[in-house]
Amino acid sequence: MSTALTIPGDISATGGNTFQSFEQDYLALRQAEHRIYTDDELQQLPDVAASHPHHREWIIRKRSADKLITWLTAKARPLKILEVGCGNGWLSKRLSEIPGSNVTGSDINYSELQQAAAVFANVPDLYFVYGDIRGNLFKEASFDAVVFAASIQYFPT
Repeated sequence: MSTALTIPGDISATGGNTFQSFEQDYLALRQAEHRIYTDDELQQLPDVAASHPHHREWIIRKRSADKLITWLTAKARPLKILEVGCGNGWLSKRLSEIPGSNVTGSDINYSELQQAAAVFANVPDLYFVYGDIRGNLFKEASFDAVVFAASIQYFPT
């Protein structure tokens, strides 16, 4: 099965992106920080050129992702994994490489999710869901692992 972008409910019924104000501010900040990636760059993440302004950060992200994947792979069984705040989906894609995994990336950033679903359209058992997990987005779902790799800072304490 190929990658899909799921939008619970009818997005057109609400007049579009429910989190549009947040998304606009977020994307403007990401653009200013040079964190908007082309489709080609996204396919290569976490590998970036040494000249990239965030090269050192991506080295750390790659190391962390590799450790997480090694730990999850050691479970030696099929895993259902949820990545909350997956953004452009690079880590969800990497997690989907774990044998037997079924990965769902979730975010309230519709633009990045659209890119993720398009770029990783041919990746089996990888899904993207638009919405806010603080509601009932995954009320009927269960997961073996839930990852907050780059999103926990957006939740109130």
